[in-house]
Amino acid sequence: MFGTAHLTDRDQAAKSLKPLLTLTFGNKTVRTNCVTTLPNPVRPLSNNISETEHAARLERVRTRPLPTRGNIHGFLQIMAKTEYEIRGKTPEARTEILERVKLIKTFGDLQEYNRQVKTLRANWRAAQAAKAVPEA
Repeated sequence: MFGTAHLTDRDQAAKSLKPLLTLTFGNKTVRTNCVTTLPNPVRPLSNNISETEHAARLERVRTRPLPTRGNIHGFLQIMAKTEYEIRGKTPEARTEILERVKLIKTFGDLQEYNRQVKTLRANWRAAQAAKAVPEA
């Protein structure tokens, strides 16, 4: 297809991929009338509601309980692991972190913990960068 020689006997014996690169599949023609541009999306509802209603919706999300399973718990564990590593992997830090994680019951609790870990990480990174700068 590209005008190059076969590299190995196995390569030479392999079936061609050319039929896969056409607009037909078997005896059927692949669809050619697909949309090529998408329409402008509808404005978000939050632009059409009052600040009071927007605040009420955010509060409902913050107070909503976390699901009992799913990806959200994986993210929570990553946050806990990050905090544990930054705090030096001590037994005391582990105990404190595990107790803190047990108290996270709502999306608001999770958001707050995420903010705390992000701040802790930013401070740690700044300290690491300061250590890396040679003194004049």
